[in-house]
Amino acid sequence: MSLVHLLPDHVANQIAAGEVVERPASVVKELVENAIDAKARRITIEIDNGGRSLIRVTDDGIGMQRDDALMCLERHATSKISAATDLSDIHTMGFRGEALPSIASVSRFTLTSRDQDDASGEATRVIVQGGKMSHVEAAPGPKGSCVEVRQLFFNLPARRKFLKTRETEKAHIQHYLTLAMLAHPEIGFKFIQDQRILWHLNPIETDGSLESRMHGLRERLMFLYSEKTSLLPVEFEDQIRTKVRGDEVEQFEETPIRIWGFTGSPGVSRSTRADQHLFVNQRPVDNKALNFALTEAYHTALMKGKHPVCCLFLEIAPAFVDVNVHPAKKEVRFHNEYAVKQCTIRAVKRCLLKFSMGSSGPHPPSPHEHAEGRTDVPADQTPASMDVALENNQETKPADKGTSLGCQSDVMDLPSFETIPPPAKRQGTSSPGNTQPQAPHGETWKARVHQESTSSTGPTSETSLSDMGSPTPLLAIPMRIIGVLGRLYVLLESDRGLVLMDQHAAHERVLFEQLLEKLERGEIQSQRLLLAETIELSPGDTQFVQDMLPKLQRLGVELSAFGDRTFMLDALPPMVQTKNVRQFILDVIDSLKAAGHMNKMRLSEDVIAKTVCRQAIKANDNLKGPELERLIRDLRACQMPYTCPHGRPTLIEMPFGELEKKFGRIQG
Repeated sequence: MSLVHLLPDHVANQIAAGEVVERPASVVKELVENAIDAKARRITIEIDNGGRSLIRVTDDGIGMQRDDALMCLERHATSKISAATDLSDIHTMGFRGEALPSIASVSRFTLTSRDQDDASGEATRVIVQGGKMSHVEAAPGPKGSCVEVRQLFFNLPARRKFLKTRETEKAHIQHYLTLAMLAHPEIGFKFIQDQRILWHLNPIETDGSLESRMHGLRERLMFLYSEKTSLLPVEFEDQIRTKVRGDEVEQFEETPIRIWGFTGSPGVSRSTRADQHLFVNQRPVDNKALNFALTEAYHTALMKGKHPVCCLFLEIAPAFVDVNVHPAKKEVRFHNEYAVKQCTIRAVKRCLLKFSMGSSGPHPPSPHEHAEGRTDVPADQTPASMDVALENNQETKPADKGTSLGCQSDVMDLPSFETIPPPAKRQGTSSPGNTQPQAPHGETWKARVHQESTSSTGPTSETSLSDMGSPTPLLAIPMRIIGVLGRLYVLLESDRGLVLMDQHAAHERVLFEQLLEKLERGEIQSQRLLLAETIELSPGDTQFVQDMLPKLQRLGVELSAFGDRTFMLDALPPMVQTKNVRQFILDVIDSLKAAGHMNKMRLSEDVIAKTVCRQAIKANDNLKGPELERLIRDLRACQMPYTCPHGRPTLIEMPFGELEKKFGRIQG
């Protein structure tokens, strides 16, 4: 008797359904993606009992003829690819041809579709019961398709019992629809739960330009978040240069990458990553490298345990992204993941720095960007080989002031209520009429982006984003000191309302950045150890440290090679006080490797934060008016002035509107 045999088709489909159809939200995802690929203008999603009893997705897309309606229920039947080479140029949401037969094998399935060119008024209706086609007939129907899925997993009780409560399943469906409506503002979505309309979003007209897409995305985000959520526009372009191994020689391929969308201003955070919406070529994805990039970009701008809020779109050539690595297409693999991660860090970091420094134009490219001209990382190269210099605008740095502000024991003298003006426009920033950075790389890509974004006489993209309501930085507006509350919180007045400043947190940020800047410039002499320490590292750490030796030495860590895998440590920065020197060096190496590049904030950062915390002015320290004004000026000169090194806010604003609501002057 033969032991090997072919599975029946309905069994094979049910096995495939176990990978594709995890829960009702998986069904909604596959059906909505099919509607999007069918160029639908409006999509209606109806569910009952959290999707257990009914899922109905109706669209006004191109529809199907009778033969196509029957063929689409066969395994691996698709209209989106025809050869394996097409996998390197995927522009559709689906492409495998497994979704519909898998769904039909575990439900009572009905497909009604009418081709958009069919003027007869007749649609094709196909009824499938548990994977077996039971009926095919002509039926009246509008142009487009309607897929109805009832009693999901009715023939698989073991799978059905793993479904969660109705509210839980509904939440999963709503989460996916949130991603879909953000990725496609040009499509109208109507969501009906138990005969009750929850959403009804009309399509937003877009012309394909970045400006109109940003406008559409902002409209959808306004529906999703409250007006109090401060979101900053992100727009970034670069070139990724990747080493590709050929048959005989190594070659380099270049591809442009564009990152755009919105991200939360410093301090806007959540306890989970639920509000991190990431898309690659309009496909919602889960990617650990991108999640890490966001955390890295917000370094010291958020408290520990908090996560940024964002909606970011990465656009890269499909050949550099592998979307065929997960049955449900939730994950993607980048050809050069490290370079994509670094570009994401730079995009978000540049946005935050630009907001914090209050410049009206784009942040000037860093010296490294002018010299290199591209993000150049071979796919097999270690992260240590790439030094991505995040923006370090020296013109905005304060002069060499003291390490602390004078504290007075007598009663504070209130200032004469003179308005503290915002800092003058910084050198190196372009005017609103000239907002394109003059970087030498990516000229072809930028020319195409400029052509699709603006006309020859129209406004620049940056001006349009400003018109869309990008928040004005708090420190970019004039303020006057009112007084001090509880000998800790400085009360200030602006034309927008009341501002409270934590004098301790603000001084911590000032000292933190001043000390880091001195380390970077080599102005802090190293403190030599009484006895030099020898440290033996693993082979991977050895190569990393060898690449980092010049920069480590410049930052006060005098480490030198002392054999194949052994290093000699002679000196450390003076603020480092530790008994276990070897463990400290290992912790620094781990932090630098996790950061992926040489970031000055990674070197003994915790020690520096603790040092400035002890040196900063405390609660109950009375400051006179001129000293408070100086503190505000120093804070304005910081790169990240809105949080202390631990991520706690330095400033809190209460707008006049909020005060009027609390006093009942207006209804809110």
